[in-house]
Amino acid sequence: HFDEQGFMPIAMVCNFPTVACFQAGYQEILSCLKESEVVEVDSQNETMRCRENPQKWVFPNPPPRWIKQAPPPPAPAVPPPPLAASMPLASAGGAALHEGA
Repeated sequence: HFDEQGFMPIAMVCNFPTVACFQAGYQEILSCLKESEVVEVDSQNETMRCRENPQKWVFPNPPPRWIKQAPPPPAPAVPPPPLAASMPLASAGGAALHEGA
């Protein structure tokens, strides 16, 4: 799962059973990794790699660089149609409410 530069997603590491058993939150793990002398953290892409000889862990023909994509923008809010437009019109042959009935 290492990319061509030896980085892997931090989220993947958080799912390792040994890491998950600590029940630490993602941000807490990220913060601890940033202080590490053993791993290098790319905060923008939320990836990490060994500081010393990261290419050691890369398999032949690795995937391209892990790049975190921005979440898609929220869909624009569509206002509901006006109440009158959403009500069916009464036709001459159909049942309709009559005033004074």
